[in-house]
Amino acid sequence: MGYDFFDELGDTISRTTKDLSKRAGQLYESQKIRNRLSSEEHMVEKLKCDIGNLIYQRYREGADTDEELHSLCREIEQHMKIISKYKDSAAELKGRKICPSCEKAVDRSVLFCPYCGAPCPTPEPEKAEGEAADESVEQEIPKPVEEEVKSE
Repeated sequence: MGYDFFDELGDTISRTTKDLSKRAGQLYESQKIRNRLSSEEHMVEKLKCDIGNLIYQRYREGADTDEELHSLCREIEQHMKIISKYKDSAAELKGRKICPSCEKAVDRSVLFCPYCGAPCPTPEPEKAEGEAADESVEQEIPKPVEEEVKSE
């Protein structure tokens, strides 16, 4: 009786081990397939981006594009100008400037970019313009605000 118990226990452990091994193998194969799928999907997305970058580059070089693509490229240009202004502002806060060629932040005193070697002119100080812009904003906004504060 004791011998049958141990035989059955051994068989049960053996079957369970085989089942677990089979499941682990299936999980492993399933994960490999998911990884390959993800890799292929990533490659498709990269190629789509490459197509878009190629179209945008041709637009910048003056190649003919249909109206929809031309419109999208103009919108990209607008966003690129905004990004450029943000980069300039961030660099200015750190006492740096942006290289017009490689767009990396460099020390304000350099005449040539240490990364790409392109000439890096120091931008004119915008304090006078900024002060004028601030004054015009201040002239428009504070008056109503002051009136609201006085009336409270």
